[in-house]
Amino acid sequence: MHTLLSTNLFELAQHGYNHLNNSQRYGVLVPSEFRGMPYSEQFTRIEEGHSLMYSAFESAPVTFIPPYDTGDVNTLKPFPSSVSLFIAFTQVSLAQKTVTILN
Repeated sequence: MHTLLSTNLFELAQHGYNHLNNSQRYGVLVPSEFRGMPYSEQFTRIEEGHSLMYSAFESAPVTFIPPYDTGDVNTLKPFPSSVSLFIAFTQVSLAQKTVTILN
């Protein structure tokens, strides 16, 4: 992995924390690990996943793609400087509307 990362042809992407579907826990209608979860809990899980990846690969992930390709406005909020990630997903729930994010 270190050899691949050193070529600058590859980068690490973080895909959630534990990939659990928390939709019933937070009362959302679509499968999601993060949608409906409070910002502080989302940030804690993303930060812990970020740290685990850094420990395993000695390189930080560059991109964060939430499981099930879903999140909410809290998933889009900026993170403190301890985690620097490009957030990428296509479906975000804003109240009763669904917006497609094109990156």
